[in-house]
This record gives sequence, structure tokens and C-alpha cells, in this order.
Amino acid sequence: MSEIEEQKSVPDTIFISHASKDREYVKELVNLLTPLSIPNIICSSLHGYHIPNDEDIYEYLAQNLNRNGRVIFILSKNYYESAACLNEMGACWILNKSYTTILAPNFEYKELKGAVNPNQMAFKINDENRLCDFIESIKREFNTTGLPTMQLAELVKLTIQNVNHIAYDEKVKIENATSKIESCRNRNGKLEVALRVINPTQERIKIDSIIFNFKDDQQHTLIVEQKNLDLLLYKNENRIFHIELDYGDSNYNLYRSVSRDVELRTYFDAW
Repeated sequence: MSEIEEQKSVPDTIFISHASKDREYVKELVNLLTPLSIPNIICSSLHGYHIPNDEDIYEYLAQNLNRNGRVIFILSKNYYESAACLNEMGACWILNKSYTTILAPNFEYKELKGAVNPNQMAFKINDENRLCDFIESIKREFNTTGLPTMQLAELVKLTIQNVNHIAYDEKVKIENATSKIESCRNRNGKLEVALRVINPTQERIKIDSIIFNFKDDQQHTLIVEQKNLDLLLYKNENRIFHIELDYGDSNYNLYRSVSRDVELRTYFDAW
């Protein structure tokens, strides 16, 4: 192969297909790819890598997907719930693009579907060894040196730490305990609330505080935060707590109530 032909065969574009809700994961991946000095990284949700404002989105994607490059799929529940993402996946399949499949930490291999080949190796974005291997393969494919191996390894470790923090926050948000007020009654000058709390996870959850926000049809409110509760819910537990609230100076009328909101502040119990 001549030098000119070899230069033409070297890819110059990475297109990251992802759901906008997974932006924080993608940001970490882009931070890892940037030191490799790849000519074009296209990532619609990040400033500096996004689609220009005056461009038609689908025309721009079509033009760039036809370039010599690699597609990286960041797959998650959010991805499969996005029509735009599924269109991108279908277009890449039709164009027979080279691709890498990376899974968000809270997404499982058994959930893979669509145009991606389930027999092709995929890995989770917080798999340190596989992520290092992936970056090294990109360096070879794009004929770039990037960072020295030791510096790259340190950057990967930092990326994994950041990704794990993001994944933990996401898991807490997705798999948090849920609550429902079963009943309320006035008793001894206080408001007694029967609150049902359900832990849908396989982890123990501790409730640190509960915020009650009640309003009646006269716009009177009762806002009370119960702090430092340290209430423990075991996995899959469904339990009713009886909690007394002080009215204080509030003129809230239970019998004219129009809204009763509850916010749980929880964390996973590791012990």
C-alpha cells in the first residue's frame, strides 16, 4: 500500500451516538478521547463537539456518517427510549459502519437489542481494563500516539471514579424508595400522618429526612421537615410509618386540603 493510500485508509472521525440524558457519561468519555488528537469527534450534547446551529441535524449526521470513521454507541435505557437514537443506530447499520458498543453502568448486557450485534464484544464504561484496551485500540486505528501509557492509565482511573459517582447518583434517583400518604388525622393538636414507604431495590435504604408540604384551598400551607430520622428499610420492604407533625403557626386546614406532597431524602446503607 502506498503512503497516500495508507493515509486515506486512516479514519478521521468518531461519532458518539448517545441519549442526551446520558450526557455526563459521554462527557467523561470525550475527556478521555480528546488527548488522542483525533481530527473530528462528533457528540451532539457537548459544546465544541455538537452539531452547528445552522445545520440540518439529519443532513449533518448523514454527511459525517459517510466519512471514514468509527461509531461509538453509549447504550442505556435512555438510549432505547429515544427515537432519534434508534434512527442513528439504524443508519449506522445500513451504512455498515465500524462501531464499538459501550454500556452505561446501570444498563445490563441482557438488555441489548436493535441493530447492534449481540455477539460482538461490548463493555461497560466503568470497566477499567476494557476501557484502557479500547483507548489503545483507538490509538492504533487512528494512527495517533496520544498520552503516554502511564498518563493514560491515570486518566482512565479518574474517568472511572467520575463515572461511578454519576452511576451511583443515577441509581439512587432511579431506584429510590417511594412514598404514599395513606391517611391523615388531627390528634392532640398535631397532625398524624400514616406514610407508606416502599423500597423497590435489593439494597437496604436509610431515610435521613422527610419533607412534608401540604396546602389547603385557602392557600394555607404546612411545610415540615423531619430530620435525622435514620429509618431503615430492608430490601423490597413495604412499611407504614406513623409520624406526628406540629402545626406551629400554620393555618393549614386538613379538611380543606388540596395537595399533600412528600419528599424523601435517602441513601443506600452499606453496612
